[in-house]
Amino acid sequence: MAGDGFSRRTFLHATVAAGAVTAATLGTVWVGSGPALAADNSRAAWDFFVAKGLTAEQAAGVLGNLAQESNINPQAQEPGGPGRGIAQWSTGGRWDTTPSANAMWYAASTGQSVWSLQAQLGFIWWELTNIPAYGLAELRSATTIADATVAFQNRYERCGTCHQATRISYATGYYNQYAGTSPPAYTPVSETADSTGWRPMPVGYNGQPVLAGAVSAVLRADGTKIIYTVRDGRLYEAASNTGWQNLQVPNHDQVSAVSAIPYNGGVVVYTVRGGAVYEAASGNWQAMLVGYNGQPVYGTAVSAVLRADGTRIIYTVRDGRLYEAASNTGWQNLQVPNHDQVSAVSAIPYNGGVVVYTVRGGAVYEAASGNWQAMLVGYNGQPVYGTAVSAITRTDNTRIIYTVRNGNVYEAASNTGWQNLRVPNLTNINTVTALNANGTKILYTR
Repeated sequence: MAGDGFSRRTFLHATVAAGAVTAATLGTVWVGSGPALAADNSRAAWDFFVAKGLTAEQAAGVLGNLAQESNINPQAQEPGGPGRGIAQWSTGGRWDTTPSANAMWYAASTGQSVWSLQAQLGFIWWELTNIPAYGLAELRSATTIADATVAFQNRYERCGTCHQATRISYATGYYNQYAGTSPPAYTPVSETADSTGWRPMPVGYNGQPVLAGAVSAVLRADGTKIIYTVRDGRLYEAASNTGWQNLQVPNHDQVSAVSAIPYNGGVVVYTVRGGAVYEAASGNWQAMLVGYNGQPVYGTAVSAVLRADGTRIIYTVRDGRLYEAASNTGWQNLQVPNHDQVSAVSAIPYNGGVVVYTVRGGAVYEAASGNWQAMLVGYNGQPVYGTAVSAITRTDNTRIIYTVRNGNVYEAASNTGWQNLRVPNLTNINTVTALNANGTKILYTR
């Protein structure tokens, strides 16, 4: 248990079979538990920690501990005891009481349910990165599964009777199951354009590539192409007029997502930091919390757009729902109707309003401000599928979307009835962001 000095695995056990962890309970009913949930949660947890930059051995060590604690069930409650959640934080302590450093506080401050897996994973990372005593340095220095498991066990879980060999066994099972299956946390950014036959060119300065876990591109009023990238929670800026010199943006840490727009000859960026959205303008880069009447705007993803009348609007995703907040309403955050199960969003200005493209259940939908009727995007009855989407508008009002599916990038345009065509030369892609640069279609991928 996280910080309580003993282990509650006397009422829950897991078995490692064929390299996978499955669960069984002993005399206790776990809400939403079972092998299927355990597999889904372990996969999500693995991808979360690898995306934070942990090695496969280190991620396995964390998961081995969480399997011992709760079978990675965010709704786990220790029968007759204080343990709660995937790390079994104690009530009266790190679950609900420790000042400005407990799971319930973190969930409330990021607009999430404390019982959600993402909130609890986020809180683990918050504790690791904000409280050195919980051993992130030791975890990062571990090079073997056993060392990583013990580091997390001793510094983060702080159990009494730990069943260390069992934790290592679980960790080894997760390593065998997932190692090598996640994309690298940070990959080089490339630029490609239709004017060059979609030939990808690495973005970098003096032979040093720009590495990123997230990227947003913007065309400044003077024609400069600028990309904003996220790496290790920090925000970076690289511009075409400086040869893509990659510079850290001040005042920005714990960043997980970014969206940039041109504004008044400069740039405004919107970042997600600790689950809340911040706005900052080029120049002083002072990050200001976005919110209405003291209530921050929360989200896991953000897409910003500059409407024709100069209004800045952000679209955020939270708990699968889509929200809109605009500068001309003081950032009042309103749920967009007809949109649920949303995992990704890209917004563009269109005919004085806004059109948003969302990924829902793997398929792409289009909706225009006003009635917000979500229409499935597809060609001849075949939907456009993807895990990521980026949209642009051309001067002739053609709307174009770029999607990522199975590592490939696809282009679909409104003037062809959304015929979905693969963009050549692009493989092993995780994300895409698109620009319309004076008629030239430019993509930045990683």
